[in-house]
Amino acid sequence: MLTLSQIKYLLAAYGAGGSVKTAELAKSLSVSAPSVCRAADNLICAGLLKREADKSLSLTKKGAEEARRYKACACVISARLENELGLRKAAADNYALRIAAVFDDVCIKKITELNGKEG
Repeated sequence: MLTLSQIKYLLAAYGAGGSVKTAELAKSLSVSAPSVCRAADNLICAGLLKREADKSLSLTKKGAEEARRYKACACVISARLENELGLRKAAADNYALRIAAVFDDVCIKKITELNGKEG
């Protein structure tokens, strides 16, 4: 199970096309470069990121799949928070990611499947 912080790093790399420079990642997440390096080391050990020869960080196949899963789950939750609770998009997105971060794999799959059933 990933932490909220780890999920944010994966989603930021995913949103950047799967490969991102440390400085760009730090800027997009409003954290320091040393924080990115520490988080990247943990995600590399987990097999979710890799360091390229040019020092950029790239998602592994496993990392990209995790990012897609969390993004899909958070999108379903965010839409519900917006539509049913009237939250603004930014707030709904923030809460949705926090909620998705505490779900196990089974819950993530079930929440994501709701998207297909709601059409």
